[in-house]
Amino acid sequence: MQQEAYWVWLQQGLGYASHKLNDILSLFHDAQAFYHAGIQQWRLSGLFTNKELSRLEKNTLEEAQRVVLRCKNLGQEIVTPQTPSYPQQLLQLPNPPAVLYVKGSMPNWEQAVSLAIVGTRSATPYGLDVAFQFACQLAKAGVVIVSGGALGVDGAAHRGALQAGGVTVAVLGCGINYGYLYENASLRETIAISGALVSEYPPDTPPTRYSFPVRNRLISGLALGTLVVEAGERSGSLITANLALEQNRDVFAVPGNVNSSVSDGTNNLIKAGATAVTKPEDILAEYLLRYPRRLSVQDNNQQAMEAAPSIAGGETLTATAAATLALSDAGKTVYHALEKTPVQLADLALRVDLAPQAMMGALTELELAGLVNALPGKRYQKV
Repeated sequence: MQQEAYWVWLQQGLGYASHKLNDILSLFHDAQAFYHAGIQQWRLSGLFTNKELSRLEKNTLEEAQRVVLRCKNLGQEIVTPQTPSYPQQLLQLPNPPAVLYVKGSMPNWEQAVSLAIVGTRSATPYGLDVAFQFACQLAKAGVVIVSGGALGVDGAAHRGALQAGGVTVAVLGCGINYGYLYENASLRETIAISGALVSEYPPDTPPTRYSFPVRNRLISGLALGTLVVEAGERSGSLITANLALEQNRDVFAVPGNVNSSVSDGTNNLIKAGATAVTKPEDILAEYLLRYPRRLSVQDNNQQAMEAAPSIAGGETLTATAAATLALSDAGKTVYHALEKTPVQLADLALRVDLAPQAMMGALTELELAGLVNALPGKRYQKV
């Protein structure tokens, strides 16, 4: 008998998001030992109601074996607490999953800096752009982007991470093989190539009104923090944010238009104490302080280094980062629009939203700071 079948049997018997798993593991060690202990030992443990005992007894190992075979035929991995790739942070939850179904490759969660990016499906163009840009820049620095694989903010976050060549994980509220949201079918396939599709539900399980809120605890649980981009007052994304708080994770929110209903949720989160962020570097600076060796900050993420004057282990900023720290806002804007390759002044003007006089003043400031070279032909480049 395959070990996975016992875990599938246990999850189907307990139901999803059961609060009993950690107690079972502390008393019986694993699903196989629990199965063979039998109903008398289950009753003596004092963990279960009569209804739960009846469901466990009626649930069959044969049905679990059929699920295991189905996963094998579909190329989906069954991940359990006995599997090395099982995310250990999920065992800290009061209701961890006994089984995760995975298509693709899970990241090394113990060494990863992971961030959930969530928001409304009815996102504005602003919200879609923000989610994409945050995910892209964070993924470039090595952050694993976690989201729900849905339309709107979720899809934009996944695409941003993929655009950066990073790793993204989609946690679904249905079976991985179920034909939900055909609009995102190709996106899910792409995610599985470089990251992973993850579900608590067997491959062909359809979604229900309850499966998505239950799923949300895994999105927040897999991440060190949750970023809410756009969300209405009753958005499911707020469930994820509240779960993150309960799980002692970070909660970030992007301020939105006060006249837009899809910003009500995010603005209220900020009023309630969530950290307001306006650029990816705000989040990178936070995690560079905690996990300096897990992230790779390149030139396009230099602002994150500026925001973190020193990092764990006593390491200090580079001379360039120290020099940028004293720049004006206009100077920083122009500096981050420049590249090592020379840029024509006219092309630079298209990249920054500054008046010509302010831009020229910023360039002079950068030259005096030794951060920019002025070249013949009105061309500029980063030093």
